[in-house]
Amino acid sequence: MKVKYINQGVGFRIGDIIYLNSALKSHPKLHKAILSHEKKHTRGFSLKDFLIDISNEDLREVKREYYKFIFTHPRALIMYSPIIKIDNHWSIDITLSIFYLLVGGLIWFLM
Repeated sequence: MKVKYINQGVGFRIGDIIYLNSALKSHPKLHKAILSHEKKHTRGFSLKDFLIDISNEDLREVKREYYKFIFTHPRALIMYSPIIKIDNHWSIDITLSIFYLLVGGLIWFLM
């Protein structure tokens, strides 16, 4: 598995490549937690991937640092978009897509 550093998002896995924000290098505990989380994902998307994202076990101990990182690095917020372009590849985050559909459906239902 290859790790590639980019200047957006926090961490993504597409196939056998893990993309990490280059600013994570100055946050060793957070870097280790994000890398561990991304390594658990499969090459594609499965129920296992969904459960990994929901549980976020690796990030529990560094949750405060994680949120601080997101808000001090504005380009990290791109990870909350269900569609993202990384290295000329478009990627759809199924977990976020399902979440946004459920929230949108709930709002529509309540109106």
